Amino acid sequence: MTEASSSSAPCILEVEQVCLHFGGLRVLRDVGFRVKAGEVVGLIGPNGAGKSALMNCITGLYQPDPSARISVNGVRIDHLPAHERGACRLSRTFQHANLIPGLSVTDNVMIGLASCQPPRLLRQIFRPWGSRAAESAARERARHMIARCGLEAHADQAVDDLPLGLRRRVDLARALVSEPLALLLDEPASGMSHQERALIPELIAIAQRECNVGTVWIEHDLDLIVSTAQRVIVMHHGEAIFDADGLHDPAVRSAAIDAYMKGTLT
Repeated sequence: MTEASSSSAPCILEVEQVCLHFGGLRVLRDVGFRVKAGEVVGLIGPNGAGKSALMNCITGLYQPDPSARISVNGVRIDHLPAHERGACRLSRTFQHANLIPGLSVTDNVMIGLASCQPPRLLRQIFRPWGSRAAESAARERARHMIARCGLEAHADQAVDDLPLGLRRRVDLARALVSEPLALLLDEPASGMSHQERALIPELIAIAQRECNVGTVWIEHDLDLIVSTAQRVIVMHHGEAIFDADGLHDPAVRSAAIDAYMKGTLT
């Protein structure tokens, strides 16, 4: 998406006044930002800066302080349990992919559809789709997204047999199959070699092309962030200390890197 079109895009994800405490330890303090449709926002900072904690607050794994307001496409989700947020068209990938061993690529991707179904269906462990027709439709949607993510040749293969790069594609297909509006990427380059990391911009391009999602991307690889994201937020000690778009501008890129390095050294 071009910068001009991004500026006029609707706001998809709104995060306001997110504070998080674990006992007497403050983990997040008044973190807030907005993400537009088609925008890729890099979330960077040293270990312990609060990046993963913030993502877990957005997805409902952690419960922030009552001041927090989190909305997807104008609908507040901060009061919802984690398993209901997928139905609000919020999706995520995982740092370690969290694929189910022994299942095929198609079955793993279908799980992304189960997560956005009404909770009563999730309790039907043996027939989560409710009917053969529903299961057939879900399998067709999964195979469509598998093809879009370049996995068609592996659709029936067990995920255990795939190299890391292909498992990352499966994780992305599972996140995109529900057609989310907001996508959270948790260190997709983790565990990859320097050469393999070239795959990440391609995966993000797939997400933008297929769903035009608003994307928040946690990453430690600064080169990937500044070359791929349109905007960067730098976290330090639970606060957002830098937030700017226009990473194509060398001055903005340099300021973002400086903020990151200062946070790393303090």
